[in-house]
Amino acid sequence: MTQTALGQALGMSQSAVSRLEKKGTAAYSTDILAAAAAHLEIPPALVGLADSRPQAHVKDGSDDVDRRRGRGPSSSRAP
Repeated sequence: MTQTALGQALGMSQSAVSRLEKKGTAAYSTDILAAAAAHLEIPPALVGLADSRPQAHVKDGSDDVDRRRGRGPSSSRAP
């Protein structure tokens, strides 16, 4: 796929797609990045986006939030 074709699909110029590929100093909206990933049929992580699948919550005490709140197995509470 050419930069021109991707730009047309995303409503961007060829030069903007070129800058996007080079990861220049410009900030790009997550909507543009998600649309590019979808159009190219690549995982969102390849364009710097988090995976949108929900994460399973860990119940074994290794969850960072639980440890910070003193609920993990390594917490010591005074009686």
